[in-house]
Amino acid sequence: MYSALIIIQYVTILGLMVESWIIFHRWKTEEHSYLFLCCIAALITNSGYLKEMLSHTEEGYMFGLQLSYLGKVWIPFALFLYTCKLCNINLKLWIKSILSAVHSATLLIVMSSKWHELYYTNVHYVEYGLFPHLVHGNGIWHHFYMGLLVFYTLFCVSNMIIALFKEEDIKTRKKIFLFMMVWIVECICFLIYYLKISKVYDTTVIGYTIMMFIMYVAIFRYNILGTAYLAKDYLMEELAEGIIAVDNKGKIDYYNKPIKELFPSIVQKPEEVLYLIRQTVMFKKTIEKNDRVYRPEMNILYQDNIVAGEVYSLHDVTETFNNSKELEKQKVIAENANKAKSAFLANMSHEIRTPINSILGMDEMILRESQEDDVKAYATHIMTSGKTLIAIVNDILDFTKVESGKMEITPTQYDLASAINDLVSIVRARAEDKGLALNVKVNEKLPSLLYGDEIRIKQCASNMLTNAVKYTKKGHIDVTFDFREGTDESSIYLIFKVKDTGIGMKEEDIERLFSPFARLEEKRNRTIEGTGLGMTITKELLDLMGSKVNVTSVYGEGSEFWFEIQQEIINAEPIGDYETRYKNEINHNGKYRELFHAPDVSILVVDDTETNLAVIKSLLKKTQMKIDTVSSGKGAIELFKNNRYDIAFIDHMMPEMDGIETLAVMKTMEGGWDTIFIALTANAVSGARERYLKEGFDDYISKPVDGIKLEKIIKNYLPIDKIIEVDEEDIVDETERSDSEIERKILELRKIPELSVEDGIINCGGEEGYLNVIEIFHRTADNKAREIEESYKTGDIENYSIRVHALKSAARIVGAADISQLAKELEKAGKSGWMEFIDKNNDTLLDMYRELDSKLEFLSEQNEELPEIKPEMLKDAYNTMIEVSSIMDYGMMENILKGLHKYKLSDEDAEIIQKVADCLLKLDWDGITEIVKGRLS
Repeated sequence: MYSALIIIQYVTILGLMVESWIIFHRWKTEEHSYLFLCCIAALITNSGYLKEMLSHTEEGYMFGLQLSYLGKVWIPFALFLYTCKLCNINLKLWIKSILSAVHSATLLIVMSSKWHELYYTNVHYVEYGLFPHLVHGNGIWHHFYMGLLVFYTLFCVSNMIIALFKEEDIKTRKKIFLFMMVWIVECICFLIYYLKISKVYDTTVIGYTIMMFIMYVAIFRYNILGTAYLAKDYLMEELAEGIIAVDNKGKIDYYNKPIKELFPSIVQKPEEVLYLIRQTVMFKKTIEKNDRVYRPEMNILYQDNIVAGEVYSLHDVTETFNNSKELEKQKVIAENANKAKSAFLANMSHEIRTPINSILGMDEMILRESQEDDVKAYATHIMTSGKTLIAIVNDILDFTKVESGKMEITPTQYDLASAINDLVSIVRARAEDKGLALNVKVNEKLPSLLYGDEIRIKQCASNMLTNAVKYTKKGHIDVTFDFREGTDESSIYLIFKVKDTGIGMKEEDIERLFSPFARLEEKRNRTIEGTGLGMTITKELLDLMGSKVNVTSVYGEGSEFWFEIQQEIINAEPIGDYETRYKNEINHNGKYRELFHAPDVSILVVDDTETNLAVIKSLLKKTQMKIDTVSSGKGAIELFKNNRYDIAFIDHMMPEMDGIETLAVMKTMEGGWDTIFIALTANAVSGARERYLKEGFDDYISKPVDGIKLEKIIKNYLPIDKIIEVDEEDIVDETERSDSEIERKILELRKIPELSVEDGIINCGGEEGYLNVIEIFHRTADNKAREIEESYKTGDIENYSIRVHALKSAARIVGAADISQLAKELEKAGKSGWMEFIDKNNDTLLDMYRELDSKLEFLSEQNEELPEIKPEMLKDAYNTMIEVSSIMDYGMMENILKGLHKYKLSDEDAEIIQKVADCLLKLDWDGITEIVKGRLS
């Protein structure tokens, strides 16, 4: 028996040496590292145990025991790590580190066991039995270590059983089963020894021998050291028609059945097949076999960030290859169609914008120069309608850019306060026309100067604001400008929100909101203007800028839209109190003033449309520049020969010689390189700007021309020594109004604590309009107060509620917030029949009303100086009111009322005008018609 055991030890040691050499030779991955550690540890363990069996002294035996444990403590650790990899269990590095420390501690404790009894207790060396051995008890660390081995066994066997049920590949399942047997055999051998069934011989050594033979089977039968199993995983993911796995030495380690069918020679000449495939991949060609076309691909195989080999996969691209020529034809057709569409859009843009440019340009001159209120009112409506038409054209053109994927983002630095002011100014008038309150909240800590595409951001915000006004009949619109910190200190996320009390949307309609040309609930919203493209374009623009549209809505209650977009900070100085700044600038709203004077500057404007020339010349006339105009390219060249120009504006689309051809000639002429050339064109399609700059223009401005933008672009290119800055006192006021009288009255009104004059000016669109409204408020206050009082005393609560409602609106408009708020509460009390509240507060309201009226008495001082209105003029005004009511034109009606305020009216007519004004605030057109017809009869 003793000799047989010695022979087994020698055979096992020899087998482990060979196995270790094989694994070391094929070592590629982390799993291989664990196998190699296991084999080396088993080799050392068996060598040490052989020394124990052959020893005849206690010293020799203890040396063999320590040598044995030098390997013995690492075998279960290595098997545990390999099993976790085999079952796809990802162990954290800290777990591996702790386990490694435990095994290292165990080794140190065993090595130093003669100085303590942590591992063995009551140790005695004896020589009876088959061979000398130790008789000992087990210490606390021994029990702990045995518990760890039990945990290893239970954990690994249970996970391998689970893996067996999950794995579908037969070879992989057999491989898992083999290693499960390793654990079970080791466990059985360990129990035999631990329970002292074998009193002398350590049966775990037999387990290592069995483990050695099982690993040989796994290596040579199931190729656990190859790359085939990695290739299988890759194939399952890519679903390739054929696959070849190659190890790090360039040797084919695996190929599947489709490859063998395509390349039968791979069995005898694998190197030739591999060379063919590699060359095909390198030169990006295809392989034609059996009337099929294949495209090979090469990928590196990695295992835990270690290169394990290469995999070549073949994909059948026959259909794609056969259709490639047809696809090329379709591509050419599509490109030609896109060019044709772009050309059509360029022409359409030019044809539409050219007449609109003339209309809006001439209309701008009417607004600047006319002193007649009626004419200015008509001109204002022409401007509004023209801009609406331009907006529709722009929406259509922008949508075509979206469709073709040519929408562009052009970041520049911009002043945030100016951008906010533009947005608020655009929407405030429209909101007030519908009687909506516009509440603007701006975070005072917002940086003043940012870098981004200001135009596109304003376009997105404007679309949201316009929608809010369109779909809100009453209530308010809340606009918020805020920010949060960006990804670094030099950026922020700019946040824009708009919340309305409009019609809201159903949940299922929110997605349709972004569909082109879609209009939600068409029948319900049929009177609302627009193309249905605004939110589609907004979504695409925000996508391009790395943002998105966020929407929440409650049907029948309102909606909230918002977005946040990252912007770079150019100047971090806070924007400050926006509301105060806006109020301070309100007096300048609507008033034109030229930006500069430049009498020494000469400008040439070339355009084939005479009205366009007239428009630009008129827009620039107050700048005192010398302006030459010509209607053709040839005429422009003649002028350029004999004159020196600082700036030349050249239209693109002109007959005979277009703008680009004209520019090319001028550039070669004397003075051509000293002149700034700016493209003046209605061609606003995608890529226009880039094209003009490429052709040699210095800048680009689109039509219809905005007067202020035109002056700004000129000022940017003129030398400083030729520009004379314009101060307020340099501007000649061409109107006949008495500004000093307006200022005096406004100053007096500011002294009244019950009034917020700034709010009144904003509500009325300016100081003059505010004075007109508050004078009517004062003239009618006595009658209105008396009517409220009589309705209260007679118990006519229905009419009482109507009259305090009218006072609520009138007080809000003139800035008497306290009176407006109390009237609002009394109106609610009247509608709900809460008499106790009315009895308690009615006298307070009337006292406040009459007290304010008495403080406005100074407004009547000048009334006697107003001219008497002629009866026929008053009659014409009333008849015009009836006509305007039929077409529901708010602006025109407002201008008629303002015109009448310049005349002395009888008390009866003053009361009629006040009633008309009240109805106008409620958009009660039928009420206006009834009141005026009653007066005329």
